[in-house]
Amino acid sequence: MSFTVRNILALLADDEEQFAAILTPPPGRSRWTPDEATRRTGRQVADPVTPQERISATHTVAKDEWVAAMVTGDLLRRPAVVAQVKPEEKVRVVAALSREDDVAAAIVPDSCAVPRSSRRSRRPTR
Repeated sequence: MSFTVRNILALLADDEEQFAAILTPPPGRSRWTPDEATRRTGRQVADPVTPQERISATHTVAKDEWVAAMVTGDLLRRPAVVAQVKPEEKVRVVAALSREDDVAAAIVPDSCAVPRSSRRSRRPTR
């Protein structure tokens, strides 16, 4: 067993659990790898495999708001990604974006917009 793997498994709190892990490699493997040992301790791996590991890695990379905004913009340019977004999430995003005047103007062209004079409440005719 490598020194790296031993150090990673040393992060397990219980001594008995540590020794059991050291003596028993992961299922389907003959020995521990650093990623398998890291998974065993519940920490983020260097090479994410499962969907949840990939999501966690993406969140780690996109900690800064500007990075998250850039990644989101890039992902939304991919039709296959947009097709997988839940309808209620799409509605939430459109509602949030339409509150911004410049975005709302880009979404609703001038020809579809209601003129300002028509926005005033009119008295009902009798």
